[in-house]
Amino acid sequence: IPGFQGPIGLAVDSRRGQIWVADAVAGELVALDRSGAVLHRIGGLPEVREVAVDQETGEAWASVTGSGEVVRVSSAGQVLQRLGGFAQPLGIGVDPGRR
Repeated sequence: IPGFQGPIGLAVDSRRGQIWVADAVAGELVALDRSGAVLHRIGGLPEVREVAVDQETGEAWASVTGSGEVVRVSSAGQVLQRLGGFAQPLGIGVDPGRR
């Protein structure tokens, strides 16, 4: 799938058919559909490294090393929250909790 400058992280949302890609060089979080078509492109995320998906909500969580943030994005591609103050957030995971 072309169109990336430096993809590092990848997370699959199988319920919604979305694949989230952290493109560190471009500073973007990109959501693709199963065919590889771009659904959402969220810019302004310098050195975004890793991405994880909450399977219940479809929200993507990304570690943004360049700004020291963790960013939460809706399945529709809207930035919901930016949590700052991290020295060097490199990885991220979502705890599915108990059912």
